[in-house]
Amino acid sequence: MGQRNWVVIGREIYYGIITHARDEAPRECCGLIGSRSDGEQTRYPLHNLAHDPTREYFAAPEDIFRAMREMRMRRERLIAIYHSHPRGEARPSATDLAMAFYPEAVYLIAALEPETELRAFHLRSGTPVELSLQLKD
Repeated sequence: MGQRNWVVIGREIYYGIITHARDEAPRECCGLIGSRSDGEQTRYPLHNLAHDPTREYFAAPEDIFRAMREMRMRRERLIAIYHSHPRGEARPSATDLAMAFYPEAVYLIAALEPETELRAFHLRSGTPVELSLQLKD
């Protein structure tokens, strides 16, 4: 069975990611999105512990553990990993491709300049495939 070429996220999740990106700038923000079978979604902001957080992200392991535990308790599954590019476009960088350890997850990238946007990708085998991003109320 093939992967979908689209992803649906709630408007609240969308605006939460953009706000997180703005709040962390000039550092990259990062986080996870969990979803229940009924479509309810939760955003899990994570701390960026990267050596150079203005150019890359490395999520705090204890934050990932906490988020995954909360997802299990809420009966959610991981559907997306997000991060920001405060001064670049919303396209995967070489570092993003090299660090894409969850091939089944959707990767959301938020850009702030030159314009604010959020784009979605599957990152498999070093090849980004852009997905249509749909917002739901």
